[in-house]
Amino acid sequence: MADDELNMRILVHVWAVAEDSRHRVIRSVEERSLCSHKEFRALQNIQTSIENVTATELARRMRCSKANITYVVRPLMMRGWVTSDAAFGDARAAILRLTDSGRGVYEDYRLALIRASNRHLEELDADEKQRLVTIFKKIGARGRG
Repeated sequence: MADDELNMRILVHVWAVAEDSRHRVIRSVEERSLCSHKEFRALQNIQTSIENVTATELARRMRCSKANITYVVRPLMMRGWVTSDAAFGDARAAILRLTDSGRGVYEDYRLALIRASNRHLEELDADEKQRLVTIFKKIGARGRG
């Protein structure tokens, strides 16, 4: 077997294990959360944005259609987690903002993701964790350069 083929098999396997672990973490958090992961991603995009976020911008960031983003944002607004204010200078655009309760839901979900992710790493010792970080940094740097 050629080195390139072996490398590809290893990379595909690592990717599959990482994706499986990611999905298990998300499922475990969703089971105990007030919102879905897609709703969390919307809250996260609004909360962490440096600039004001419109529904159009949110749809672009989440890689979905403008029509689909309506089905994500509307329930968040109905629960009182997101508000919509007219954009200065463009009456057609509305700026999305998190309410205090929306920030609370976002923060609870974010912390639950961290705790669930940490549980998956508990079996690794410090050296194994450091090697894992080093490997992923190398892979990531190589993909960018």
